[in-house]
Amino acid sequence: MPPADLLARAVRHHEAGQLTQAERLYRKVLKRQPGQPDALHLLGVIAHQQGRHREAVERIEAAIGANSRVPAFHYNLGLARRALRRPDAVAAFAAALALNPDHRDAAFEKASTEAELGNLEFAIADFEGLLAAGPHGPAQANLAQALRQAGRFAEAAEAYRVALAQQPLEAELLAGQGQVLAALGRHGEAVTSFRRALECRPDYPEAGLNLAICLRDSGEFAAALAACDQVLASHPGDVAALASKAGVLSREGDDQAAAEIVLPLIEAGNRDPALALVFAGLAGRLQREEEAIGLLESLLGEATESHWRQRCHYRLAALYDRGGVVDQAFAHYRAANQGNLDESTALADVAACEAMTAAWQGLDLPDSGLDAEPVFVIGIPRSGTSLVEQILASHPQVFGAGELMEIRNIALDLPLLLGSETPYPDCLAELDRDTAAQAAGRYLERLAGLSDGTVVDKMPHNFLHLGLISRLFPQARVIHLRRDALDTCFSCYAQDFGERHAYSRSLGALGRTYMAYRKLMAHWRKELDLDIEEIDYENIVADLEPAARRLIDFIGLDWHPDCLRFHENQRFVASASFEQVRQPIYDRSVGRGARYREHLGPLIEELENL
Repeated sequence: MPPADLLARAVRHHEAGQLTQAERLYRKVLKRQPGQPDALHLLGVIAHQQGRHREAVERIEAAIGANSRVPAFHYNLGLARRALRRPDAVAAFAAALALNPDHRDAAFEKASTEAELGNLEFAIADFEGLLAAGPHGPAQANLAQALRQAGRFAEAAEAYRVALAQQPLEAELLAGQGQVLAALGRHGEAVTSFRRALECRPDYPEAGLNLAICLRDSGEFAAALAACDQVLASHPGDVAALASKAGVLSREGDDQAAAEIVLPLIEAGNRDPALALVFAGLAGRLQREEEAIGLLESLLGEATESHWRQRCHYRLAALYDRGGVVDQAFAHYRAANQGNLDESTALADVAACEAMTAAWQGLDLPDSGLDAEPVFVIGIPRSGTSLVEQILASHPQVFGAGELMEIRNIALDLPLLLGSETPYPDCLAELDRDTAAQAAGRYLERLAGLSDGTVVDKMPHNFLHLGLISRLFPQARVIHLRRDALDTCFSCYAQDFGERHAYSRSLGALGRTYMAYRKLMAHWRKELDLDIEEIDYENIVADLEPAARRLIDFIGLDWHPDCLRFHENQRFVASASFEQVRQPIYDRSVGRGARYREHLGPLIEELENL
């Protein structure tokens, strides 16, 4: 039988799934016609289908050596290389696309491989290019995931929305959407997404534990514990679920119950990183810091996933910092902040400050006409905003609302409210009284749902939106927290913000962001007729009572002595400062940055012009 007929017969067996017969015939073809590219290629495809990926790569590379002009050869070579987690899979898919630009499968695999390799910006661009040519469900889902991993949460939320419109009952998409919404501070919507994921796939422990984390971070501790118990009911003894439950108990303040879960597992030699991190968080109170340091250091020497390594570095840094071992602490802070960080993402807040300054130059806009006096506490993160909120919220007539997203969301929706095609902040120039009143009413409705007393909105980054706030609430009371620049910035660098505040992971970007914030505040003081009370963190910790009295007087209330006992207030605090505000006033954070000065060169260089 001629080689061409043998090849055709082999292909028919191959298409029918009869791989053994097909392979035998392909080999016969090669005996009669050595180097026949189609037979080499298809033998490679069979090897890939059977999990023999190295052999597949060798066969297909030989086929390409005989004929490099066939897109399918390069595409299947990419699949085999990708199965081996080889970075040059990208080059193979790119070669297929060079020969056939309409090869959508090659475009999808190239983008997916880039994402797996951590080249997220390349992957995002490739997915977007593929989707520009037409709908593609898997590409839409992978785009959403890549945007989430890159920390581009607002874009990721929209990508998940589109993906779920195409696949509304896809549990992994719902869980991914929940993670993005939680990162955006939209915890109620995140909880809904996680619960929908669990409805679609009841045995989905990752979604259950993410639900528990979201509920914990919202202060719903009983519901968070129930979510952990639900995972444990279907996965008894699951270490991740036990660690999550212990973390919830510790966050609730029940360290003893948390330790009862964690210690037997640690003493039995369990080395799960989530468990180790909870143990390390309890170590100070258990007087087992050295043991926690040893465990985390040893985990770093093992093949721990990158996000666990990052969290281990942060926790080790905190333990060394507490012990005064500055060089070791900073080495771990630096390691925690290293990784894939796109410069444009790190400097996004600088760009936002500059855009706001440019948009608000001598504007004379109508305000809402409302005489409401909402209270805003603003400042760069780690400047003392949580402490001030806790002092205020200890007054019986004050409700501490935490970091409300409402002003930010109104800003994002402003073009729609105005019927404008100009994005925020430039659309501020089009603001009219009716729209200002409508937006202000939306904010006040949110506050009314929280309390009928004085509500404090402690969203630090509302400093970006003071121009908008001044038009919605011309009688607003704004408390601006200031703290030593080096202390503030170092505290940001040392804080595990998760996927938020990308600027805090780079000393240079952190310094530039701080300077942009200071310049914007100077701009607001010049441009706005708004009641802004400037207060220094150092003055509060040096002499609490006069500072607290000044704050209470500023928001228009009579003095109450409970404000001096703010550390006894058991209200839920969602921010990273939840442990500090449960302690009496202390000054050990003053001058903290100076201890690390020799390590902070890029930051200090940016702060020189203060």
